[in-house]
Amino acid sequence: MSETVYKNIFAIILNFIYNFCTLKIIRADMTNKRRHKRFPLTGSAVITFPDQENDDKVNTIISDISRSGLGLYSDVPLKDNVDVSVEIKFISADGLIKTDFIEGHIVYVRKFGEMYFLGIQFHNEVNPTNQPFLNEHLQKIDLLNL
Repeated sequence: MSETVYKNIFAIILNFIYNFCTLKIIRADMTNKRRHKRFPLTGSAVITFPDQENDDKVNTIISDISRSGLGLYSDVPLKDNVDVSVEIKFISADGLIKTDFIEGHIVYVRKFGEMYFLGIQFHNEVNPTNQPFLNEHLQKIDLLNL
């Protein structure tokens, strides 16, 4: 296997550990002031840059998602304060791979080991019209976490 594959596997493992620990902390700490709950999401995302003339694409691994944003790991450093289009492929609650698209804005970039953690805030919340698969998945997860 290539070094990139090992890095991606390592990132997925770190992501699982982080999400497991974070979920316990968020549930215990009711002072979390986010508008929407974050949930771990197993999948990948391809970022493109609609405001740029080139066709650059950045492959990332998903950390977590909410109705208003997305956490990602990338092995490429990106600039914050940039509009992006995101193709999200994820394993849904029924075990199938689903794909949805959403527009957003990079609001957070931090180096994390050999990778970078990105925070993307969506221009519009996940909704049944524009992101039917993500919306359904988030509804199911939200019901399980009441």
